[in-house]
Amino acid sequence: MEIYIGWLEMAAPYVGALASVAGAVLALINFLRKLRKGGEGFFRRRLRLLTGLRNDVEVGSDLENYLDSSIELEKFRIASGTRLNPREMAVLMNISELGLWGPEHIRALGKYLKFPATSQTPKIVISGGDVLDAWISFFYSFAMFFSGIFLWAALVWRYGIIGCIGGALAFIVATLIGGLVAGGYREMKNAKEIKDYLDKNPEILL
Repeated sequence: MEIYIGWLEMAAPYVGALASVAGAVLALINFLRKLRKGGEGFFRRRLRLLTGLRNDVEVGSDLENYLDSSIELEKFRIASGTRLNPREMAVLMNISELGLWGPEHIRALGKYLKFPATSQTPKIVISGGDVLDAWISFFYSFAMFFSGIFLWAALVWRYGIIGCIGGALAFIVATLIGGLVAGGYREMKNAKEIKDYLDKNPEILL
């Protein structure tokens, strides 16, 4: 019995530390959810402005046509997460209608889709600089992850239970930052997957 009591007394600080870390993670998740919900109104601000202007414009005027086009583009931007001109939007919608890729792939492709004013054919351009930036993001995200682990271990070794809590929080922050940074690599990889398919089926872009 005394052995179990001793074990519980030894484990209690670590259980408390784990509970503190779990609470901090939940608090961070709830904060990000609230931030996202609050951001939806901000992203729709321009759409509401354009819609309000559209209601005050003379019917049949050139400005009415311009606002209708702008509203359509703004709705597409909100839905897809990309800002494109009308021709690029039409191409991206056609690719999306193939049903071969998810929203994250289509959103990534918008970054590399080019439709020059002097051309009748859209192009997907992933330059060497884009590839280099993507790989830098990839390695930097791993560096952030391992730095978080090293910092966590160092704080635990130096400060014990308090270091465990602080190190866990530092690790979570480093992991989140690394995940955000790695987004550039994921975008390039997703866009390249579509590009490789379209290079073999160029008629889709015509």
